[in-house]
Amino acid sequence: MATATMEAPQLAVNKRAPTAEDTQIHQTHHGGFRAMSGEYNYWCDTIEGKIPKDLSGTFFRNGPGRMSVGNDQFGHWFDGDGMVSAITFHDGKVHYKNRFVRTPKYVKETQVGHIAFRGFGTMRHGGALKNMLRPPANPANTNVVYHGNKLLALYEGGHPFELDPNTLNTVGEYFYDGQLGVQNTFSAHGKVHPKTGNFFNFGIGFTGFSRQGLKSKVDFYKVSPNGRLVKKVALPVKGSLPFLHDFAITENHAVIVVSSIVMEGMLKCALGIKTIADSTVFDDRQPAQVIVLDLNTLEEVERFELSPMGVIHFGNAWEEKGDIIFELIRFNDFGLFQALKNVISAPKVEGAEFIRCNINLKQATMKIDSLDMPNSEFPTWNNQYTGLKNRYTYSVSTLDNGTGTYFNSVLKRDQQTGDVKLKDFGPGKFTTEAIYIPSSERIGEDDGYVSSVIYDADKGLSEIAVLDAKDLSDIARVKLSHHIPHGFHGHYAPDVFL
Repeated sequence: MATATMEAPQLAVNKRAPTAEDTQIHQTHHGGFRAMSGEYNYWCDTIEGKIPKDLSGTFFRNGPGRMSVGNDQFGHWFDGDGMVSAITFHDGKVHYKNRFVRTPKYVKETQVGHIAFRGFGTMRHGGALKNMLRPPANPANTNVVYHGNKLLALYEGGHPFELDPNTLNTVGEYFYDGQLGVQNTFSAHGKVHPKTGNFFNFGIGFTGFSRQGLKSKVDFYKVSPNGRLVKKVALPVKGSLPFLHDFAITENHAVIVVSSIVMEGMLKCALGIKTIADSTVFDDRQPAQVIVLDLNTLEEVERFELSPMGVIHFGNAWEEKGDIIFELIRFNDFGLFQALKNVISAPKVEGAEFIRCNINLKQATMKIDSLDMPNSEFPTWNNQYTGLKNRYTYSVSTLDNGTGTYFNSVLKRDQQTGDVKLKDFGPGKFTTEAIYIPSSERIGEDDGYVSSVIYDADKGLSEIAVLDAKDLSDIARVKLSHHIPHGFHGHYAPDVFL
């Protein structure tokens, strides 16, 4: 069931010449958080290098396209309005288009010119009474996935929003034909199983109250290759309402780590006194919980506790000799999350420790090893190997290259040898998640390309980098006539949408 939303006033359309604002000098990454000034639809005519003919398909990317409305600044990066870009590679050419997701939040606030909804870290004007018992609005700003012939913009705290993959126009809020309940949330980090085509995802919620506070749960979903939500289960979790962003799958199992990032004091949130962001803390007294599910039945296989740790993103996972092996980014304090909260003014944003975990299901134990590589974030890999043992993992890092205030490089780690290759984009150039795009002609694990959006702080403009996935060398740079605000996650589809 899709629910249509109102269309917001149109913004600038099609390609334009750079403005004085675009070309002013920006000393750090902070200029990359300014609002996207328009919606575009054009063939890119300035390309350094050459786009290979075996690079074909569409690289979708989502992130907060504006961090303010009128004179009102949103209180957290997570509250910025979702803006989806489609970068299409076809026959040696590149096409760019973008659209804001027409959520009720975006439509209403565009019309009135000020903040009208409560957010994860944002309050409405008017104090507690205006915010009491109001859940945060869904900006649909975190990820995008094409599955079951549906293009969905995703956000942790709500339902997906369906978009037309050819135009990026918003179709409406998506409920999987009513199988996704009104109170169910649907995470931004679903995983597509490469062998079965099933799409797995989760959402957090609560089942009631106890003397300790909210009784929390994780809903886990299985979506068939044709896009039907065929099964869902509710998994109770201990402690405060968790902040849960990602998980991992192997060929036969799902691994959920409920980390020590929790939302405490939710009564004050409900009363409109505090934001959810202000209530989200790293609780070093709350152990991390590991839940292992069978992907076929969604039945719980094992559950155990670990020492407190923070987890936001996972790497890949696989099974080996009866064990489950998976990788994730671990941090042991709240510094990274605090930087995300104040990201527009934070002096530096960087990743954390990349670790490998080995679960012995027979003994219900887990061994943790640190991977020898720089602090990282946004791990990605060739998605044809999701749930299978892969050799190469890509991530981004913050290097001290003179402007090491934000992610400015891409790393490639060889799991077999431990070698790490590095692509430093240079002073004043900043990046976000790098996506692996397979070759349409070659089948090796790293026989494809890595693409990411680069923000050039000196010019105030963005470009699309195309790197050789083998050695991270430059293949092409696609120059845009505008910037794309720093964002979160992307998705590659082999289809050409124009």
